[in-house]
Amino acid sequence: MNAYLLTLDDRALLTVAAPLLLVAAAWTLRLACWICALEMPEFGHAFLTLLAVIGANIGMRAVLRLTETPPSMLTQYAAPTLVSAAVIAVCLATGPYAALLVSVVHAVLTAGVYIGALVIVESLLI
Repeated sequence: MNAYLLTLDDRALLTVAAPLLLVAAAWTLRLACWICALEMPEFGHAFLTLLAVIGANIGMRAVLRLTETPPSMLTQYAAPTLVSAAVIAVCLATGPYAALLVSVVHAVLTAGVYIGALVIVESLLI
C-alpha cells in the first residue's frame, strides 16, 4: 500500500481526496450546527450549503483579484468568514450572529479533520 501511494501523482491524489474532503466538510457543517444549538440540516442540504459557501468565496476572491486589492487581514480572514456566515445565514435560515458562530466553529472542525487526514496519510507513507 505504501509503495502504491508513493507512485501516485498529485492530481490522482486530489481526484481521490477532494470528494472525501467535501463529504467530511459537509459532515463538519452539520456538527457545527449541532454544537451551536441549531437544527442540524440533512446531509444533502449541508452539502449544498457547503457548495454555496465555496462558490461565494471563489466569487469574492475573484472580485478582490480583479480590483487588485492588496492582501491584508481583512481580505484574507475577515472577508471570507463574513461571506461564509452570510451564505450560511441565508441557506440555513438563521440569524447573522448564529451563522457567524457556525462559520467559525465549522472552520475549526474542518481544520481538525484536515489535520487528522494528513496525519493518517503521513502514517501510511512512512
